[in-house]
Parts: sequence; C-alpha cells; structure tokens
Amino acid sequence: MPCTGLPLLWTAVADLGFACWLVWAASYPIIKAKQWAQAGIIAKISLLLLANLVFYLCLLGEWVQSAVLAIYWGLYIVLALILTMGRRVIPFFIERGVGVPFTARNGLWLDRASLIFFVAFALTDLIALGTGQQAFYYGVAALALIQVLLHTIRLQGWYHPLIWTKPLLWVLYLAYGWLIIGFVLKFMSIVGGISPWLAVHAFAYGGIGMMTLGMMARVSLGHTGRNVMNPPLLLPVLFVLLLLGTVVRVFAVWVWPSMHQDWILVAQILWITSFTGFIALYLPMWIKPNIPQIR
Repeated sequence: MPCTGLPLLWTAVADLGFACWLVWAASYPIIKAKQWAQAGIIAKISLLLLANLVFYLCLLGEWVQSAVLAIYWGLYIVLALILTMGRRVIPFFIERGVGVPFTARNGLWLDRASLIFFVAFALTDLIALGTGQQAFYYGVAALALIQVLLHTIRLQGWYHPLIWTKPLLWVLYLAYGWLIIGFVLKFMSIVGGISPWLAVHAFAYGGIGMMTLGMMARVSLGHTGRNVMNPPLLLPVLFVLLLLGTVVRVFAVWVWPSMHQDWILVAQILWITSFTGFIALYLPMWIKPNIPQIR
C-alpha cells in the first residue's frame, strides 16, 4: 500500500527543499569561479535530487513498484560521489601526510575505465532489479568483478606503509577498501547466493560511513587552522569503533545469522558511539573562532 498523508508530504517537501538548496550551494561557487571541471559534482548531486524525488513519488502513490529502484539509484549516486572524492583527495592526503617523499600512482586510463565501468555496473543493476531477468544479473556480477580489479589497482598505487601510523590516512584507505569488499560481496550475492544486503552494508556502513567520518575529521582540522598532523588523541578510537561496527554489520551477521538482531543492535551502538564521540570532539572547533595561521 502506498503511504499517503500530510506528514509524509511535508517530509518530502522539507527533504527535497534541502536537496535543492544543496544543488544551489554546490553549483554557485563552481559557476562563479568558472571551474567547469567540477561540473560532474553538480551533475551527481542533481541526479541524487531526482532519485529522491522519484522515491517520494513512489511513497505518495506514483510508480509504487519503483521505490526500490529509487533507493538503489540514490545509493549508487552517493557511491559515485564517494569514489570521485576519494580519487581526488586520498592520494593527495597520503602524499602530504606520510612525511617522506612519495608519489601516489594514478593513471588516466584507470580513471576513465573505473568511471565507465561503474556507470555500466549501476545501470545494469538497476535494469536487473527492474526486470528480474537473470542475464542482467550475470552482467552485474561481471561488472562488479571489473570494479574489484580496477579499484584494487588504484588502491595499491596509493599504498605506503606509513599510512598505518596516521589515523587520518588509514581511515580513508580502509573506507576505500570497504568499497572494494562491497563489489566482491555484490558478485558473491549473484553467483554464490549470499544475501545482497551484505554488499549494501559494506558500501554504506564501511565505505560511505568511514569515508564521511574520516573526511570530516581531517577537513575540520584544516579549515579551522589546526594541524592535520596532530588530530585529537581519541579520534583513532572512534575510527576503530566504526570499523568494528562495519565488521559486525557485514560479516558477523553473515557468519552467525541466528544472532541477526543482536548483531544489528551492536552495529547500531558502535555507529552511534563513533559519531557521537566525533561531535563531542569537534563541536568546540566548529563553534569557536579559527586558529590564526602564523606566517
């Protein structure tokens, strides 16, 4: 049954209104500075807005059967944003952060191939979900394996052993690794019959969650004038809690399905604890004046 009623309508208006503001807020400085190379970010956010609109139309009674497609559409747009952001900043952060001369390897062919094959993967999966035809699912499995190969090559090119001494580096590196695990689990869900939700949570909890927390932690330090080489002492603990939560939500649920609800509760507690601790550490930085830079 479709969901109807004024509360849902007001929720849709508020949510979509925020999304429209986000598109404008991201577009304005790009257009003003004429940085057309960043137009891809605007396109992705606009597609996310469109997916959100389709989802609410489904809930309000239009295209009811397409709600799941809208959710996956939104997920893949967010993954595209995470992959784009990761490609642009992780190698730069690693080069600056390890403390020794190091050049992260990136290839133009790899950038193009990973983009093309990710778009193909996402579109094929949406078609498979919409039609239910097995041939498309096999295509998704093949494209997932290609994603594993491409992003593993990329991650190896960024590797330096000193990243493990820098929490603000290893959290981003591991987050990108969870995206690769997500593609592995997506492949296994089709050819091995495991739950497709394992891949979803590897993408969302591990990839998106850890990348978001790691990026906020580093950017907040840099943009408030603080030393990104000297993060708060408790920050690695919060990263570890989120990492443990991902392991619980993805692998513990898979290995011990009889305790499914218990594992979900543990994962929820670890997520809440990690982000609550982050707010406690960083809220004073956000509300206080920036630290002046000494020149």
